[in-house]
Amino acid sequence: MPDLVSSIRENYQFTLDQIANAARKSNRDPKEIRLVVVTKSQPVEVAQAAIEAGVRLLGENYPEEGVMKIQSLTGQSGVEWHMIGHVQSRKARLVADHFALLHSLDSLKLAQRLDHVVCGRQLCGVLHARQRRRQYRHFGPDRQRHRGCRWADDGAGQRQGIPTGPVGPELE
Repeated sequence: MPDLVSSIRENYQFTLDQIANAARKSNRDPKEIRLVVVTKSQPVEVAQAAIEAGVRLLGENYPEEGVMKIQSLTGQSGVEWHMIGHVQSRKARLVADHFALLHSLDSLKLAQRLDHVVCGRQLCGVLHARQRRRQYRHFGPDRQRHRGCRWADDGAGQRQGIPTGPVGPELE
């Protein structure tokens, strides 16, 4: 495992250096940019090695797999877990209970379910919109999309950003 920790530390630092250089070239403060190390489909031992290598921000793509890792690594202080993949509304409680940020709030149904299960606590979310023929993925026509945006602004969550897909010429 020491070789794994060293390898992760080296790659992690190299990536941080690349991010810092790109940020400076763009007149941005590198401290404003956070790197999420994704542990999708990796065993708990790899997540543990990443933490030992200095990683403090981990991302997971599957709620159950992430919860298992979070619970296995409970003794680690200063580690923040992000949910990065699509979440079914029936798994909203898992996400609300275990993750600090949801990177893919992509449906009105999920937004409403999270609003219900968060119960006054704050779960940060990133509203995810894909623009195709005036419809956002899972939000449907404009009316529902705007209701979802209001949830992100006014509900129990805190809006962190709005990533979008490429905008084509067919979009207004």
